[in-house]
Amino acid sequence: MNVDSQRRSRISAEREGEFLAAVLLCLGDVGYDSLSMDLVAEKAQCSKATLYRRWSSKADMVVAAIESVGPPPFVDIDTGDLRSDLVELMRRVSEGADHDTRFAAAIHHAVMVDEQLAAAVRRTFLEPEARFLESVVMRAVDRGELSSRPRSADFLQYMVFSAIMTGPLTDAKPLDSEYRTRIIDEVILPSLRSTTE
Repeated sequence: MNVDSQRRSRISAEREGEFLAAVLLCLGDVGYDSLSMDLVAEKAQCSKATLYRRWSSKADMVVAAIESVGPPPFVDIDTGDLRSDLVELMRRVSEGADHDTRFAAAIHHAVMVDEQLAAAVRRTFLEPEARFLESVVMRAVDRGELSSRPRSADFLQYMVFSAIMTGPLTDAKPLDSEYRTRIIDEVILPSLRSTTE
């Protein structure tokens, strides 16, 4: 074991998890540009040197924090009904929408200029979300709720998550049950059912 590995092994998995949680909190609070090792160290109650022993740069640390989040909290949804799947999806996503909106805003610029961060975001969030939403649509096809896969399914990920993230900003409306249900019944379902091929 080399010296670098020995230093890293001194940090327990639990403590590293605390560091990464602090990164995510700081990222949502101040954004990527203003995020610093000093700020994370203060939040995590450790020294900056401890963080640098584990991650060589801010970007490396943020990538690790993003990847620590794990699969989205909705990938196990399967109610047996397209509308019910979407209702439950929107409910779960909206539960963390306040923090997620700040988090998304914080990393938006960073992923545009840092390919390592962009790849981590795609791998951790976007790709699992896309796979899940495709499975929702194809289960509906298998059950006969949709005659075939609609072309609009290509945009389902944008419809769902844009509504959650931007709705309260543009309309100043809470993400309550009525708001979510209207999005599903008046926008998403009509789009999925309008044209299939």
